[in-house]
This record gives sequence, C-alpha cells and structure tokens, in this order.
Amino acid sequence: MKIKDITEHGLVPIYSTMKAYGMKRAKHPDGSRYFKLAEQEVTDQDLQQLETYADRLFASLGIDVAFSKHFKDRINDPRNKKPITMGELTRLFRQVYKQHGKPIAQLGPDAEAVMKDMKTDVNIPFALQWDGKELDLVAKTVMRKSNFSTPNPEFRI
Repeated sequence: MKIKDITEHGLVPIYSTMKAYGMKRAKHPDGSRYFKLAEQEVTDQDLQQLETYADRLFASLGIDVAFSKHFKDRINDPRNKKPITMGELTRLFRQVYKQHGKPIAQLGPDAEAVMKDMKTDVNIPFALQWDGKELDLVAKTVMRKSNFSTPNPEFRI
C-alpha cells in the first residue's frame, strides 16, 4: 500500500498510520520526514464546544460568550490564508480571560473591543450586550490579519 492509497481513504498519513500499513519510511513532497496532520475545518460542533469552554471561563465574571453567524461563516474563510485552528481559539480565550477578564467585565454593556493574539495574528472583534441577567460577549467575527487596526479598545495577548 502506498501513501496515495491511504490519503484516498481519508486517513491521515502519520507515522502510526504508516506503521499500521507496514510502511517503514516515507518522504513528504515538502521534504519533511513524515506526513503531518492535515488542517481540518472548524465545525459547528467544535464551535459549540469552544462556546461551552469560554462560558465556563467567563462565568465567574458574569459574562456569557456567544458567536455570531458571521463568526461561524468567517472561521473557515480562505482569506485567513493559514486556517484558524481550534487550538488557537482556545488559547486566545484562555489567555484573554487570565490577563484581561476583569477589565473586559468592567467595560459594561454596549461596549465594543477586540481580542488580539500577537503570536498568531488572530483577531476577534466582540460586543458586550446586557440581556437582563448577565453580560453577553458576542464574538462578531474572526480573522487572521497582522495589521488589524480599530478605534475600539484592544486586549492583546
């Protein structure tokens, strides 16, 4: 069996997969020794898990996290050049909570700001809205852009 056969069946050709098919060595066309995991699109289920995770993080501050429809459309957009991964989003929410959680909660309702990850260039503009019992942090969109500028406050990690 060859690498081509494995990829046609939807399997990820990493070392353990190659070993299972009795293959000892392989060279990727880019010259690396083994194949790496393929980038996967972020699914609605992934976003639901991220929302649950972010809700638990920000719950102590009285903030509920939600994603707009545009956010869901933009996450897998080819304009991001390099696809945005779940790991990048999880890290961004975790670090923003640790470093800027209280200042975000103090912005109050009807405020807008941006979460910026300087390492990965991922930007998430968001709005805070009061729903009657708690603040909703609504992530409006997401993009990978190094020179993203905004007049709104920026929370950089």
